[in-house]
Amino acid sequence: MLLRPKYLARARQVAGVLIGHGFEDVLATVDLGRLVPGRRRPRRPPQELSHERAKHLRLALQELGPTYIKLGQLLSTRSDLLPLPYIDELSQLQDRVESCEFARVKEVLESELGQPLAEVFEEIEETPVASASLAQVHRARLRPDLWVEGPPQVAVKVLKPGLEANVETDLAILKEVARMVSRSSYGERYDFPGLAAQLERTLTAEMDLRNEARNAERLRASLKEFTHLRVPQHMVALSRRKVLISEYVRGSRLSEADGRRRPELADELWRGYLKQILVDGAFHCDPHPGNVLLDEQGRVALLDYGMVAFLSRETQLRLMALLLALAERDGDRVAEACAEMGIPGPQFRERRFKGDVGALAARYSGVSMGELPLGKVVQALVLISFRHDIQIPSEMMLLGKTLLHLEPICRQLDPEMDPVATMREMAVSLLGQQISRDLNAPRLLAVGLELRSLLSEVPANLRRVLGRASSNELRLGVQIDKTEELQAAIQKVASRITLGLITAALIVGSALLLNVEAGMQLWGYPVFAMVGFILAAGLGLYLVGKIILVDKY
Repeated sequence: MLLRPKYLARARQVAGVLIGHGFEDVLATVDLGRLVPGRRRPRRPPQELSHERAKHLRLALQELGPTYIKLGQLLSTRSDLLPLPYIDELSQLQDRVESCEFARVKEVLESELGQPLAEVFEEIEETPVASASLAQVHRARLRPDLWVEGPPQVAVKVLKPGLEANVETDLAILKEVARMVSRSSYGERYDFPGLAAQLERTLTAEMDLRNEARNAERLRASLKEFTHLRVPQHMVALSRRKVLISEYVRGSRLSEADGRRRPELADELWRGYLKQILVDGAFHCDPHPGNVLLDEQGRVALLDYGMVAFLSRETQLRLMALLLALAERDGDRVAEACAEMGIPGPQFRERRFKGDVGALAARYSGVSMGELPLGKVVQALVLISFRHDIQIPSEMMLLGKTLLHLEPICRQLDPEMDPVATMREMAVSLLGQQISRDLNAPRLLAVGLELRSLLSEVPANLRRVLGRASSNELRLGVQIDKTEELQAAIQKVASRITLGLITAALIVGSALLLNVEAGMQLWGYPVFAMVGFILAAGLGLYLVGKIILVDKY
């Protein structure tokens, strides 16, 4: 492993933590175990290689801090990479850690805001109300002139001091590990450098709190029609890269609620998410219980907008087709939607793929619509698609994780809720909203310009093609990707055929020479015949060895 000297101390610390949790076998594959000589733990017995080992992976990532916690949360969406026990365990990753002392936080606040705290806040509590790996939150009261509706209490979220340097070091280590693993046989099937790049993009976005403010305001506008849902107002003008200011929400977690049925909340929460996913193309993809509160007015408040997924219009239409096909348990339509949404590879076989998806649909055929676990089914589809060489968009994986969190929350609010029936009921309405969104003046103008261009260019191009065809000047060109590799493969085949022909000729010629008694003799046979047989045997062994050891046929 090639790491800069400034990263070695942290690499040794990472290796030590992983070895302490029994992952020395994993470190050995990436040459990281040698950084901590002499520290070894006995290999875990086979019965610990599932749930217990998954638990230790979660604890190790949690101990290693922000970058590795985010890595675990990212891996919890990748059912194509890890078995189910690991997915379940990593989905429980919590990043509640000890807070920084307020003196250091105050320096960051004043540096980002460009003025003393007294110029912005009437008061600010030094003890944080929440502390995560990337940031901590303090309750404060804004000065009256900074909020037109009065001086409400606000939540001040601030990145922890020194975070950027720590994340930079951890990302450098992970990118080097990904580069090394990509050379292994396991790395041939998975894009580990791409996973490291995705982690880097996620952390970079979450460490700029202005992105979270913009995400929150976008979703606030998206959900404004749902009166039982609440997205806290964020002060975009006062937010900075390391500081985010939003209204403070007083409320309780669902686990602390009185347990009575709240069907109107569950219904609006589910409908709001369907609108985010299938109409607006941006959805809050981290609705775990810690980010969902019941406020003092009895509304559902959604918190923390650092993780928001964005969907293209084409993906939204295919997702709608996929979810409706799941509701009908139509395996063929589900398979078609998955294949259209992803990118099939060379190993893809449609009939086998449809057979496995059909088996998945049949497994839930006896389950009532209200009990159909959409999140688990979506994750299972991702795994089946991967096994059949279909590259599924990462947004699909995030959707599976989102539904896994969302469905239990909805059922906790209303145990009798039927999410699938609600989705089928909303299908026409959602499609109408998609169409009305696309039928706006700028969109229609763009389509009109494209149509005008098409109508004006087609006759001229068609006349040009017909003219060249009539004068025998029409030429067709074929462009082949990776021509150098194709030429090398053809040359390799030609060389093997030539070598085989030479070997065969030596055998035939030597056999004919056996009947000639003239010339030197060896063991009673002509010398030239024996030499020919020996050369043929050598060439034959060489050819077989190349095929077995190099081509691996």
